[in-house]
Amino acid sequence: TARIGRQELAYGEQRLVGHVGWANAARTFDAAKVTFRARTFSVDAFGASVVRTLVDEFDRSGAGNRFAGVYATTTSLVPQATVEPYLLWKHDVNLRGELGSVADLKLSTIGVRLAGRMLAHLDYGIEMAIQRGGLGNEDVRAWAGHWQLRESFPGRGAVRLTGEYNFASGDADPSDGMRGTFDQLYPTPHDKTGLADQIGWRNVHHARAGVEFTPRKGLPVAMNYHSWWLAETRDAVYNAGSAVLARVPSGAVDAHVGQEIDVQVTSALRPHVALAAGYAYIAPGAFLKSATPGASYSHPYVMVTYVFLAER
Repeated sequence: TARIGRQELAYGEQRLVGHVGWANAARTFDAAKVTFRARTFSVDAFGASVVRTLVDEFDRSGAGNRFAGVYATTTSLVPQATVEPYLLWKHDVNLRGELGSVADLKLSTIGVRLAGRMLAHLDYGIEMAIQRGGLGNEDVRAWAGHWQLRESFPGRGAVRLTGEYNFASGDADPSDGMRGTFDQLYPTPHDKTGLADQIGWRNVHHARAGVEFTPRKGLPVAMNYHSWWLAETRDAVYNAGSAVLARVPSGAVDAHVGQEIDVQVTSALRPHVALAAGYAYIAPGAFLKSATPGASYSHPYVMVTYVFLAER
């Protein structure tokens, strides 16, 4: 199949390429995409440019931005698992480097995602990616990883326990002409490193422990604990949108960013209507207390989802 025109792109768990469907304006691309599918294998090849959401005028892509990739999926390599290798290429213009010069970014991301089951009730998810390229005379050397284990217990309550660790490299020296901060590209970042969506997949060590259970049919409850540390103390902590949240230019004395506790409840009121509510609380760590006023952060929400043309 082939698709040409304005469209969404979403792959894997959308840690690198996603549509951000919960935002006011979802992310789209002006793209040409070709897909080949067989019984146990599929591959997408695309060339695209991200669409910028503009106020009071027609949204446009271009402006020097180019994004291309090949994303494959197969179920034949590893028993009870899906393997997804990919190659992504990003080009952007007029970006300022760490040495102050303005140049074009050329960035390649090579990675693989593996999701499957090891035992009857134990499943896993792994994703690792490396980045190489350059911004003018500055080289890019970065990488990131995601590792998750989840145990499901049979019986009443449908209890599931989750343990997860995420890493994204940072820049050890902001003045050496070597860029080490991982670029999370165009993700759907919601709840990847916390329900409050305040920390992104850049320059971070992230640990998660969670429990999910269903006390009553159709009412799943999820509770999670998160903790974050800087991967490199001279680099910044970045938010879910990749922007700098806080930095200590001389280098942080303590790398611990903070902790988060969150809970969310979902209920399907009708086949096409769902109600969800959640709350997240962030307690600042030593790094945030030194780099910012150190205030805590609370994020409550209520959400109603209506699915058009849902099966009844």
